[in-house]
Amino acid sequence: GMGYRGNRNTIMYRGLDTIPVLAKAGAIIPMQKEETIDSYTDNPRDIELCIFAGDDGEFVMYEDDGVSMEYENSRFAKTRYTFEWNEMKRFTIHPVIGDHSLIPEQRFYQIKLYGLPKDSIEGIWINSCMVTYSHSYDGEKSITIIELQKVDVKDKIEVFIKNSTEVADNQIQWRI
Repeated sequence: GMGYRGNRNTIMYRGLDTIPVLAKAGAIIPMQKEETIDSYTDNPRDIELCIFAGDDGEFVMYEDDGVSMEYENSRFAKTRYTFEWNEMKRFTIHPVIGDHSLIPEQRFYQIKLYGLPKDSIEGIWINSCMVTYSHSYDGEKSITIIELQKVDVKDKIEVFIKNSTEVADNQIQWRI
């Protein structure tokens, strides 16, 4: 996507088929993959994570049964996501804590890292073991897309980014 400096007003013109979405550097936005929604109360198996380069960030995803008040009795699960940019560059999916019976045992993750130049990923580790992964790159929008399938929710996943990586320059040619 496009990078904008903060603390200012910007007028954005878009067609009716697009909506500008702004996210602060370091933002982590978990979403259920749209094509896999079959229930609006079940906790998702397929998760799309949108992470925005340029600063540190953290997000804790809270999940309960979606229908009862049992969360008051500690019946919930939490997944913590962290993005380190300023020292070591790394995105981490921490093991789920809480009631594992409320969520799928395994998840499919699509990790979208916005604002990275091509070939910025150093590697991916699950529980301190390097793994192979599939990925693609959208050069127009500077998005690295990583697919991880059948990941146990008890595992720690770390995506290491080369320390020399800077936020990608805006590629505005496709907008003209």
